[in-house]
Amino acid sequence: MIGRNLILGSGAVIEDPVRVASRMMSEEWPYYDGLPQGDPDRIEPIDVLVTVSVNSFVNNAASVGRIHSGMATACDDLIRAIPRDAALLETDPALVE
Repeated sequence: MIGRNLILGSGAVIEDPVRVASRMMSEEWPYYDGLPQGDPDRIEPIDVLVTVSVNSFVNNAASVGRIHSGMATACDDLIRAIPRDAALLETDPALVE
């Protein structure tokens, strides 16, 4: 961190990260983590719809369906392999591929 800026490992700079995080928590959190949780072991349609509606110009059911199918196929088995009580901020060698 230099001054009020956060410099990421990629070189990207986040200006005033406290302000950015505060805004995200007050304005965007309800549309992500604030949603009711479904099955934590699967990519569900709501996971895709939220991401698509907030972050992209995907604007038809066929595109959303393709994204959901691709994400679910790629991620569901991996998600299921993570124990529900996993400490996600710690590295568990059993989970590292």
